[in-house]
Amino acid sequence: MVDPPYGEQADLGEVMIAPNGAGLATEVASIRKSPLLQEPVSLGRLIGALGYFAFTVVPPAGDTNRLRVEGGESGAQRNPHTSPATGELTLSPVPAHLTTRDEQVDVGYPGVGRRTGAAPGVEEIREWLRPYPALAKLGTPRHVSEPWSYPHGSSSITVTWDVSGDGKAGTQAQWVRSILDVVSAEHGPSGSPYGEVLPGVGGNDSAQDPLVTWWLVLYGLSNLVRYHPAAWRATLDVDKSTLAVPLEQLVSFASEKVPDLLFEAFVDLGGGRQ
Repeated sequence: MVDPPYGEQADLGEVMIAPNGAGLATEVASIRKSPLLQEPVSLGRLIGALGYFAFTVVPPAGDTNRLRVEGGESGAQRNPHTSPATGELTLSPVPAHLTTRDEQVDVGYPGVGRRTGAAPGVEEIREWLRPYPALAKLGTPRHVSEPWSYPHGSSSITVTWDVSGDGKAGTQAQWVRSILDVVSAEHGPSGSPYGEVLPGVGGNDSAQDPLVTWWLVLYGLSNLVRYHPAAWRATLDVDKSTLAVPLEQLVSFASEKVPDLLFEAFVDLGGGRQ
């Protein structure tokens, strides 16, 4: 990174984290059985992959956030733990360019949400999901629902893939769990597991473990503090920097989240989870 003019905040898109042989990050990745960077990636991109701060710390345009994934709408009609896989997933949030089509249609249930007047094409969905290894491997969807928008500003869409020829798909719950990079709960609103899928970063063809990504983000921030102190001070100036509050939130969240991830890693390493 080149230091910005004195008094100006750092550009996190210019702070690059590169593969650099053996090191502590390599050990963490090995323990978590996670890929590590294959090519340089910006600190902003890594923070975006964490998801929580993707729309405040890095610009939303062109950014790839982690996606919340549920088992689809059919869970209300069947038991996903005993019924065959349907290939159906509900994804959120949905990019604006896939939801702002025609006028929204009020479905008559205040607070539940409203659907747009047109569904995106299957190729548009495939292109949107290309950065997510777990979803990209599913190929072109068979069906795409109309997107739903909600009063709090989020949106969701249900996408269905053809899994009829997949002999390993199992039940809907088993199939959904095999897709998730992060499992939030075994029984979500649809009855099946729900959680998140993560974007690939740094040339990886599979998602990087969240602990590894956090490790690299904190490493990048520490390098910014050490080698570019003037830019770091300017970036934390709440009166002038648009990144000051989001970065403070990021570090605060890391102090809560990273110890939990480390504990999970130690439990897994010790064979505490079967």
